[in-house]
Amino acid sequence: MTFNNYPIRGIDVSGYNNSPTTVKNLEIQKAVDLGIKFICVRSSFGVNTDWSFKTTWLDAKGKALRIAYHYMDYYSNTAKGISDANWGKMQAQVVWNLIKDDNDGTSVFLDIEKASSAPRIEDVLPKVTAIAKAFLDEMDRLSGKLTGVYFPLSYLKNFQFTKHRPLWLAWYNEYVTIPNVIKSVRAEGWTGTIPMWQYTSDGDIDNDGVGDGIRMGMEARALDLNIWLDTPEAFADFGKATVTLPSPSDTTGIVGISQQNELYKYIQFGDTNIGDNGCILIDIVMLLKYLGLDTDPQRLIDWLKANGGLYGNLFVWKSIEKLLPGLTFIAKYTGGALDKIDESLSRKMPCLVHVDFNPGTYAIEQHWILIVDKVDGRYAAIDPKDGMRIWFDERYGDPLTNIYNVSTYSYSGVPTSPNTPKTKIVQMGKTLVDYQNLRKSPSLSAPVTTKIMSGKEVEILAFAIDAKGNSWVRLGPDLWGAQQIGATRFVEQVYV
Repeated sequence: MTFNNYPIRGIDVSGYNNSPTTVKNLEIQKAVDLGIKFICVRSSFGVNTDWSFKTTWLDAKGKALRIAYHYMDYYSNTAKGISDANWGKMQAQVVWNLIKDDNDGTSVFLDIEKASSAPRIEDVLPKVTAIAKAFLDEMDRLSGKLTGVYFPLSYLKNFQFTKHRPLWLAWYNEYVTIPNVIKSVRAEGWTGTIPMWQYTSDGDIDNDGVGDGIRMGMEARALDLNIWLDTPEAFADFGKATVTLPSPSDTTGIVGISQQNELYKYIQFGDTNIGDNGCILIDIVMLLKYLGLDTDPQRLIDWLKANGGLYGNLFVWKSIEKLLPGLTFIAKYTGGALDKIDESLSRKMPCLVHVDFNPGTYAIEQHWILIVDKVDGRYAAIDPKDGMRIWFDERYGDPLTNIYNVSTYSYSGVPTSPNTPKTKIVQMGKTLVDYQNLRKSPSLSAPVTTKIMSGKEVEILAFAIDAKGNSWVRLGPDLWGAQQIGATRFVEQVYV
């Protein structure tokens, strides 16, 4: 088949398709007149805007479906003294600033490929992985959509943590059929959509042996040609901003707690503290609160110290059986014991799993997170690193190979809602803002129950941190008020 035989066709362009010294811009209308339905435009490389992006993006508006892609810089941040995580975030922010006020509602795609002056990706894979994860997470957050990835078939094994994302496949083979393309991708374990296939760079749309880039408004004959692999309906939806970012299930009602919360991070145990090494203890607090026990990190540590629950810095797994009658420690399993996780979740019991704190480095740094649910084959977790509810595979990769231990409990009681009014007064406070909303749960999206004026002394019954790091206080049954959002403080703590 020739390029023109495919029903939905596209091109991708960047500053390489014409010269920055010419006065001539790309003529997108010529490509549209030859049947182009979508155009992928390189927005940026690293933290630099592609010199032709703004002109091409504006010219293509209303003529073809516009899809922005970013060429990832995975090597120059070290010389600048910028961490891999921050470097990925910075690049995502560059892209978003370019398209946030003018886009066609499509997902951004991250182009991961070797740059001419960079080391091979395989030689610095942990670094590339860390930057890519940071970019994708930040771009997801900024756009509210599931960011896509671009790379060749051979890279699929290296980037399994992206396998649920939309894939723009680079595979220069004009003779393989679409069914075989899709079959080859699925054979590598890809579970996400496969919307686009870049199958040649010669620009030959009619198989006459001559590139047609100039006919399509470029300055050279060569041009990347792309085919839409998904259905026409999916193409129409792709341009209507319906590819929304999925979020982990919240069926348990567990409120995430961060080790870095200022209320807890400096609490000492052994020769360390919660902020540095308290991941397991934060997980246990979240688990106990889910089961209906009124506790917090300070009270848990005080109890553990008095009841043999700590051996130096180490947590004694069976110790909390005495704290909550009906709770029984089952076992600590070695490896990715997914069957044990699934069995625990089937009993509505979250479980703790040991992961690598920073998968972007070669060393395995011990870190424990709380698995709370499984949805469509994916594990949802709360990570005490930041208190966020996450998809396991997005942050830590394949659970089978990247879980090193699993600890499970059973409970003969009935888990209760974290909003059940069981707590005693732990703090007094004073409201600082007139008409502050009090909500049913600690979330800005929760229903408003009532409002409160400033200057009121209130009894603080419990504290919580939401997924965005905002702090909350519970003032009564179904009465949660924001304590601090960003730099704005709503409730001042008065005394303990």
